[in-house]
Amino acid sequence: MADQKGFLVVSDLHLSEGRNPSTGWIDPREDFLFDDDFADFLEHHISAGEWSNTEWTLIIAGDFVDFLQVTGVPPNQPELETEGGYGLVPGPLESAWKMGRIIAGHPQFFNALARFSRSHRIIVVSGNHDAEFVFPEVRQALTESLENRAREIYGPSSRCIPPIFHPWFYYDGQIWIEHGHQYDPANAFPSAENPVIPETKGMTTDRDSRIMLTLGSIFVRYLFNRVETSSPFADNIKPETRFIGWFIRNHPARSLAYFFTDGRTMFQKIKESRRLSKEPSEKYNYQRITDKNRDSAGKSRDKKRACQVNPETLRKLKNLGARPMLSRSGRVMSGILRLLLGTGRIALFLSTLLLLNLSAVLLLLSPIWSLLLPPWLAAEPALQALIEWSRSSQIPLAFLLTQVAALLLAWIATRHSRKKYCCARQLREKAAKIAGILDPEYIIMGHCHETDLVKFPSGCQYINTGTWTKIFSRESSTTREEKELIYTRIILKDGDSSLDLMKWEGRGGTGRRANLIDG
Repeated sequence: MADQKGFLVVSDLHLSEGRNPSTGWIDPREDFLFDDDFADFLEHHISAGEWSNTEWTLIIAGDFVDFLQVTGVPPNQPELETEGGYGLVPGPLESAWKMGRIIAGHPQFFNALARFSRSHRIIVVSGNHDAEFVFPEVRQALTESLENRAREIYGPSSRCIPPIFHPWFYYDGQIWIEHGHQYDPANAFPSAENPVIPETKGMTTDRDSRIMLTLGSIFVRYLFNRVETSSPFADNIKPETRFIGWFIRNHPARSLAYFFTDGRTMFQKIKESRRLSKEPSEKYNYQRITDKNRDSAGKSRDKKRACQVNPETLRKLKNLGARPMLSRSGRVMSGILRLLLGTGRIALFLSTLLLLNLSAVLLLLSPIWSLLLPPWLAAEPALQALIEWSRSSQIPLAFLLTQVAALLLAWIATRHSRKKYCCARQLREKAAKIAGILDPEYIIMGHCHETDLVKFPSGCQYINTGTWTKIFSRESSTTREEKELIYTRIILKDGDSSLDLMKWEGRGGTGRRANLIDG
């Protein structure tokens, strides 16, 4: 019998197509390059002497896999629907095939999961990149793969503990875990419990279900996937709003060509998703969420600690979420500008842009309005010089200069906006509100790829588990190397609990506390 219980919490692994079994080459869109490290990480907590008598639960807090970045298409399977050069559509059978493709590209990773699940639990909380776990076909594909791998490695009688899936959160009365995308307007779904397109004409069966594409999902599918064929890790630039400037600066010709090709498709999809992205006709079933979470929490823990959240409390928690940017009531362009510039600079930017363009138009029309000026004003030397210059061959240059000036002002506003949207800060603020509603001991999120650790006045600790992928950002509370291989470890023993935010030292190593820099 185990002496203690423990939780290992990771997030944002973003496994996609991985290594091609035939060629040995890694897909350029693959972000997860730590299969060996993760296998050692699990093996250490199974076998090391200090942990050998621990009953573990591995919780993957969202974006475990990245369905959006799987663009391969199976041959000779006409029942699977494709979308041009963008891969399979996000339907149930298509997503199940993608799950199989991900598993085939990461054999060592899923072998390690199979070994772990022979004696320990795995809980998968969905994020915005793996919302497809809402489909039973996808859950079954993962569960059967772990079972089959366990039999292949350890014999036909070997069995695994089936993974448990939560589309929104995990809560056991002490630990609240969710991904955090529901607080990000660019990545929030109208329904975290059921992130599919509402039933519309032509979509009346489960087979026709589709995952609703958020604005962030559209960027990944129709922009990042294209760019990463020649620039791997482009989507790892954080925050995402910096990517647009990076793309234009490093690939000016490609960025211009993109907006006349794939860019048109992307904007069409934004328009289409905006039309479909309305509040689902079937509202949240709070009682069903409560019952499901209580059942899963009580399977391995004392019933007294099982989830006691009632439907009214869940309604309050749901209302903390951001309004999806593509929802009918949302304002798409103002939302994008808010993300890029910050709310305090939008009015200044738009008014300046309007003024510059108005000046350019007046300059172009100077041969006409100069005829209407009174003689005394038309005789002014400065005005005559301006009119003469506007009549010269330099008119196109003048118009171009006004556009350059507008773009420069936009860049300055982006750089210096004090109210610029910050995902990491937003998640911390939402965690504080969750603590006020539930009063858990620990709140854990992911999503923003920024490691965080703070203790609220109530005593509740908020942790962001960062990511296991490569990240390129200008500012962070951790050093660059501390952004990868981050996990949270919680130990429960004799009624007491302890938490450590850890960094795995890599293959053959061990874990140590992550180094966070204050401020």
